[in-house]
Order: sequence, then C-alpha cells, then structure tokens
Amino acid sequence: MKRRSSRLWRACITGLIGYAALAPWGATLAQAQTADEQVTSVVSPSPDPPGNGVRGEFQFGSYGRVVVASDLDGGAGKEVNVVSFGPRLQESPYLELDLAYALRTNTDAEFKTVITAALVNAMFHYDGDFDGQIALRNAFVEASGFGVEGLSFWAGSRMYRGDDIYLLNFWPMDNLNTVGGGTRYAFTPDMSLAVHFGANRLDNRLQFQNVAVPAPTFGTENRILNDRLRPIVSARWEHLFHELAPGVGMKYVVWGDFQRLGEGVTRDNNDVEIELPTDTGYTLGAQVGAWGFTPNGFANLFFRYSRGLAVAGELNIPTAGLATDRTYASASQVRLGTSFNAESRWIGVTGGAYMQWFSDADDVNYDRDDYAEGVFAVRPAIFITDHFHQAFEISYQRRVPEGLSPRTDSYLEPAILQFGFMPTLSLGRGMYRRPVLRIIYAASLLNAGARDLFPEGDPRHEASTQHFLGLGAEWWFNSSTYR
Repeated sequence: MKRRSSRLWRACITGLIGYAALAPWGATLAQAQTADEQVTSVVSPSPDPPGNGVRGEFQFGSYGRVVVASDLDGGAGKEVNVVSFGPRLQESPYLELDLAYALRTNTDAEFKTVITAALVNAMFHYDGDFDGQIALRNAFVEASGFGVEGLSFWAGSRMYRGDDIYLLNFWPMDNLNTVGGGTRYAFTPDMSLAVHFGANRLDNRLQFQNVAVPAPTFGTENRILNDRLRPIVSARWEHLFHELAPGVGMKYVVWGDFQRLGEGVTRDNNDVEIELPTDTGYTLGAQVGAWGFTPNGFANLFFRYSRGLAVAGELNIPTAGLATDRTYASASQVRLGTSFNAESRWIGVTGGAYMQWFSDADDVNYDRDDYAEGVFAVRPAIFITDHFHQAFEISYQRRVPEGLSPRTDSYLEPAILQFGFMPTLSLGRGMYRRPVLRIIYAASLLNAGARDLFPEGDPRHEASTQHFLGLGAEWWFNSSTYR
C-alpha cells in the first residue's frame, strides 16, 4: 500500500511539474527581478465564462539543495552536530515545489490556492531507491480584498512561521505546522494582527490508537481506543517603522501560542492500558529587527519562552522526562537568538547564533536530559566577480548537560569547532543571491564529549577531526520557504 501511495504521489508531482513547464507555451510569461530572487508568473485565461471579470495567475516556485560529499576516508560525508540546531554546512538533500493559483475579480477580491510538496533525501541517482520521502507542506486557500481593506482569511494545511536563522536552518521564535485556519487584519500597511487556530492528531498511540476486539460473528475488528486531538491557537502582532534614517527601517513582533491534549487511554505492547492525563503548553516570544543599514543588510534579535507541550514541539509527543503524573506541563525552555547580514559591492558577511536552556518535567535535578547549549556561525565572502565568490565559515557549538555520560560515567561537555571553505558560482553579488553552485570543504574538531555522543566504531567516535568535501547546489525562487 505504501509503494502504491508513493507512486501516486510521484505521478501527481510529475503532472504538476509538467504543467508548470508547458504553461508558458499557451500563456503570457511575466518576469520580475528582485535583489534576492527571481519570481516567474504565468498569466493564463480564466476557466470561468468570459465577461465575468475573473483573472487567473499561476505561479511556480521552489526551494532546494542537493549535496554529495565524502569524508576523505572512503565513506560519505557525515553531519556532526552536538546541539539541537547546528550549522547547515553539511545538510542533506531537500526539495520543495510550490504551486500557486490566484483568482482575482473586478472588485479586487482574490482567492489564492497554494500547494507545496516536499521531498526529503529523495535522490534516486544516489541511493537507487524509487520510494523517496514525500510530504505535503502547504495546501491552503487564502482570501482577501472582499470588502474590508486589510482583512484576509485562510484555511487548510500550512507552514506557519516568521523569520529564520539561515546559517542554522531553523526558525527560533515562531514555527508551526498546522491544519486549520486563520485571519490577518492590517490596521495600517505597517501594523497587523494575525490569529490562527489549528489541530493535529499524530500517528502515535499516545494520540491515536486502534485495537483489535472480537467481532459480533467471528474474527476481530478494529476499535478506536485512543483519539486525542491537539488544538493549537496562536497570535502574532507585527509593527514596522520605515525611514527612521534614509533607507533604514525597524520592526518588532510579539508572538504567543497555546496547545492542549485532552485525557485518553492507550495500550502498550503488553496489552496493559495506561491512563493519559490532560496536558498543556504555551510559548511567548518577541523579535526586534532592523534593515537597510547596508545593501541587503538586516539584523534580528529573538526571544522565546516555552512551557509544557510547546517545549516538545507540535509534531512530537514527549515520552521521557515526564512528571510523576505523566504530564509534561512543568517542562521549560528559554531561547535567545540572533541573525544578521551586511554587504558591500566587494564583500559580505552573514551570521547567526542562539543559546537555550532546557529543563524537562521530571524531579531529577542532575541528568543529561536537562542542559544548556549554544552555537554561533559566521560566513564572510569575497565577491571576486559578479558571479564568482569565495566564502568561508567558522562555527562553534557546545552543550552543557546537567548529568554524567552513561558511556564513561564522567562529566563531559560536547563541543565542536568547525571551519568551512566554499568557492561559489552565484547568480550575482550578495550573500543571499540564488541559485548557487559551490564546492564545500569543512573540517570539524570534536572534543571528547562530542565523540562520546557517537557509538564505538563510528568514525565520528574514533577521530577528533572529521572532514567533509562535497559539491552542492542551492536555489530558491518564489518559494514559500524564503518568500
């Protein structure tokens, strides 16, 4: 059944890509160039009868990266990180395909449908496996312009998030994957409030479980034993300030979300039923940002405080570090983060960092599940020509656990110092111009604590210096990830 489902997904994606490729032959192609990305729109005739004033516009976008690498010792290049979100220099392949179709009326009402399919490690030419991992990241409709200026609604499945730390490849304050809907109201062009409600029900027996029971006649039938929907509510306030100085602007963002799991019951592998209590969690966050102080320059500061279920994330059900009543409500996490970019005609530098402190819900004060961690990464580049750039990267990451290593029964603090060297062919001058082709070399220096995290016999356990030499490509255009 899984193989049939995978083939159906591939057929659907192939058809969508084919449509995107063939549409320009029967439509008008309009191109817009920005400093950071190229947006391609295909304006096609509306399927509605002529004369009703409906206009259609198709958009295709993508984010993707592909890397093949060696460890210079006969094996594949391997990721080495000791923190939750390490530098992205040794990333695995990933691809998103964005398809959007907007319908506009002569009253300026707009209904936009967005579909994003993502493929993870789906490199058939590398592993010979035709069954790549595919996920539907976006599938929603957004409506605006229907009588109340500044008001919009959306419903569906959506990646719902704000600004990221690019070099660490994560969203430090607001990042939800949700099925639901929301509304946004812009009080002015620079001041808005967005509210969202969604839910999930993970394929996990702590949230959903079928069990076999005797059928009325003979044999067995399935009965739903556990069905715990997880509602998630969020609100985001954003305020922008333009021209504080010539070309310079600032903004602040306030974020909050709340999630809840109702009580339920599950059955373990020994057919013992376990009562599951109600559990909750929430996040409070704030961001301050500035831009325009150099060409394509920006800087962001992030703060996030999470409690309970929100610490684990909306796509995870915690099973370890629980309180005696089997709840996670007393777990906590505090995070501080920053990202920045500055450029001139000849040089550029981008970077990111975060620190966070985590404590689970159990009563054990000295275990490795409780920790503090931090990482910084800085990538300077020389724009030798418009298209040839020489980039470098240095990063340092460290985790400070509260307990002893179970392998050595001693206290260890895992840490990695990493140096990177990247000759790059780019679309143009700039740290965020894409597409790019690059050679990637990284040398990672692991201390005893970092090597201790990998099993004996793993090359990362045996050697304190790990090499990564690869060839990669990265692109984005009109992407929901970096729009």
